[in-house]
Amino acid sequence: MAKEFPNATVYGIDINPELFPSAHQPVPSNCLFTQSNLLTRLSFPNQYFDFIYQRFLYLGLTVDDWPVALKELKRVMKPGGWIELFEPCMRVHRAGARTREVMRWCSRLLQEEHEIGFRNVKLERLSIPVGSWGGRVGQAMAENMVLIFQNLQSALIPDDTTTPNGPAQKAFDVMVQSWIRECEENKSYIDYFILIGQRPLE
Repeated sequence: MAKEFPNATVYGIDINPELFPSAHQPVPSNCLFTQSNLLTRLSFPNQYFDFIYQRFLYLGLTVDDWPVALKELKRVMKPGGWIELFEPCMRVHRAGARTREVMRWCSRLLQEEHEIGFRNVKLERLSIPVGSWGGRVGQAMAENMVLIFQNLQSALIPDDTTTPNGPAQKAFDVMVQSWIRECEENKSYIDYFILIGQRPLE
């Protein structure tokens, strides 16, 4: 985004600074990173951003956290500015009921005049293929899913059997790869939900 809009200043925000690019990684001069906690207070003044893009917090926020997060995001948005939320449903083939309900709930909350107060709210679903059957996008999604499972590995298999090349590690790798092959055979896909809204002019 920073490369595509060189006249804009783009901030990357996360609670974990280890996710930011390292000092030796090339980053455009108009792209800055800052550690901040969405559930307490972002380190930006009121009405600071024209556009906010938030994604992949489905594992980081509870249902009760969402009103807090959305109000804080609204605080740092300029009047007339836009917000876009991008969250996946991790259920393959069709959207899971929980994700659909959470996104519908967020949609209603965004529109509630006395709650968050966004306007022009729109919810869309985007189905992304998993595997090379879906072309470049499908292949990238499969690679991304493998990385997600690898990052969750310590939580999915016992701590005492996570030694490199140990039996649990090998079984885990086989499971992940067989799952990707199954996605290829079944032409599986994952649904993503895109929710946009606008802060009213004040």
